[in-house]
Amino acid sequence: MWADLSGKDDPGGINMNSQEFVEILKKHRKFLSRDSMGERANLKLQNLSGLNLKGVILDSALLSGADLSRCNLTDSNFSCADLFGANLSEANLASANLSKADLRGAKLRNCNLSQVNLTGADMRPGAVIDAALKMKRDGMTAEQSARAKEIQKTISHTVLVDAKLESANLQEAEMYACDLSGANLSKANLSGASLKKANLSRANLTEANLSRANFSEANLSAANLRGALLEATNMMHATLKDAFVPAAVDGIPPEVRDALGSVLN
Repeated sequence: MWADLSGKDDPGGINMNSQEFVEILKKHRKFLSRDSMGERANLKLQNLSGLNLKGVILDSALLSGADLSRCNLTDSNFSCADLFGANLSEANLASANLSKADLRGAKLRNCNLSQVNLTGADMRPGAVIDAALKMKRDGMTAEQSARAKEIQKTISHTVLVDAKLESANLQEAEMYACDLSGANLSKANLSGASLKKANLSRANLTEANLSRANFSEANLSAANLRGALLEATNMMHATLKDAFVPAAVDGIPPEVRDALGSVLN
């Protein structure tokens, strides 16, 4: 895959032209194939916003603090990539592979993640001390330095507000305190995922697989759980005001039914 830089000689204005970017991708492919001439892609703090990177192969790449907002990243591979504090807002990640990626503190507001693979991804809150370490790189420009400082100031919960996650694979994902308010998670696989203290208010969880998921202390107010699989789901102390959970659903375990209590419709 070669990136479409849409005629930009300097994507983001931070000392990297299109030829250099393509060379980074070439060396990264060699790195992945264990070629001695290869080199892991280091795109920390780079501004790549709005680019067409469909099918890009950047698994295990260093992308902490990178700006990938509004990018076309369909069918891309970011498995095991470091996306700590990255901005992926309004990006199209449909059918992308983000398994085991570090997405702590990442921004994915209004992002298309339909049919994405997020198995084992880490979406816990980012810590300031981690941000300081991860944003370091040689030869930082003034723009990169300013961006690093801004991320360190604002790093917090991973943001997936209004994200499109239909049929996404989120098995065993770490999503502690993640903001998924208004997200579409219909038919998503969240089995074994940790969503303790997550914000899922107004989320669409119809026909989602929530078996063994941990929603303790999560906010599920006004969420739609019609047809969701709730086997061994932990709803302890979750907020379920105005949530829709059909009372007639077969197979809701007694402990889950007790936690749902009066919200069963």
